[in-house]
Amino acid sequence: MGQPVASRRALSGLFLSGLFLAFPGVILVAWDYQRSSDYAAMGLYFLFMNLGVLLAVQSARVLLKHRGIKTLLATGCLLAAGCLVVLAFVAPPAPVAWRWAALFGMGAAAGLLNAGVFQLLAVAYERAPAATMNLAGILFGGGCLAGCLLVGAGIGTYGLWLPVALFGVVSAGFGVWYLRRPFPAAIVPETVPTARAVEAFRSPAAILLALLLFFQFGNEWAIAAWLPLFLVQRLGVSPGAGLWLLSLYWLSILLGRIVIQALLDRIRHGRLLFFSIAAALFGCTILASTNNLTGAGVAVVATGLGFAAVYPLVVERVGSRFNYYHPVYFNGIFSVAFTGGLLAPWLVGVLASSIGIGAVMLVAVICTLAVFVLLVLIWVESKLNPVD
Repeated sequence: MGQPVASRRALSGLFLSGLFLAFPGVILVAWDYQRSSDYAAMGLYFLFMNLGVLLAVQSARVLLKHRGIKTLLATGCLLAAGCLVVLAFVAPPAPVAWRWAALFGMGAAAGLLNAGVFQLLAVAYERAPAATMNLAGILFGGGCLAGCLLVGAGIGTYGLWLPVALFGVVSAGFGVWYLRRPFPAAIVPETVPTARAVEAFRSPAAILLALLLFFQFGNEWAIAAWLPLFLVQRLGVSPGAGLWLLSLYWLSILLGRIVIQALLDRIRHGRLLFFSIAAALFGCTILASTNNLTGAGVAVVATGLGFAAVYPLVVERVGSRFNYYHPVYFNGIFSVAFTGGLLAPWLVGVLASSIGIGAVMLVAVICTLAVFVLLVLIWVESKLNPVD
């Protein structure tokens, strides 16, 4: 099988991963949680999904070693399909333990997919590191956007069951497709042994990079997970309108990343970073204080565009700092990132129990400032330890 075909299948897996991981954020208002103030209980949905992702990091190695990439990817898709079937029947007032278990399984499914994806992207990354990883980020975000649009269209029209059923059918279809197609046993450059990848993961540069992605995913997902419920409770918009604004948020991030990737060679990165952080903080401030839908729309776009620049800058740093590829290294780095993306919404739930739904913006601002500090530290580290 040709390597470009393997890379295309890897990118389809990232689209599905985005669809799975965005699910809790789009489902809260569909389950009528805007009528509740039990934010800590809502936050547990994200915590259980995070535990599933972490479990998959270890399970994926066993599956990959004994069954290969085909089984790894198919297992992730079919597991997600089964969990979606469960979620279609366990909406409130059904016992919450069923929803915890299903979201735990969806987190594990996303983790298995990610592990297989980073195996398949090896050759494409060697040829074009920044372009490959930025395209991966765009497709992952595309999966998040698709989930928002489908659930948003379902609320108030044909109901929640149809998008959930569609997600399940798509997941099962990809699982069958993966099983029926040939895959290489593994795609790992022989010049980069696993020991070197593990050693690289412990380096100061890799630790700073992992922390940066942890907080960057944290600020993106603190808003992505709670924005619809925040808008419904603060502005009194309908659940459907809240999900459409969430779709606008993901669309702003996607379009921003596409445009910024084309501008990286034309704009000084320090200036780009400054304007990005300023735009994100401006958006969060407006979103925390606005009392109308127009202001919320402007704030959502500004926040999304502000967040959009960080990922291409990090990808470029990955390409220049680590000019080799190893799935162990990259799956470890991005597992830390996904952990931040799901722990931040859980933290919002904990804080919101004490200070109210405004905790969404507080966590987003803290994570944004942490990203700025870590980018400065990464720049300093690169000056102190230049790559030959």
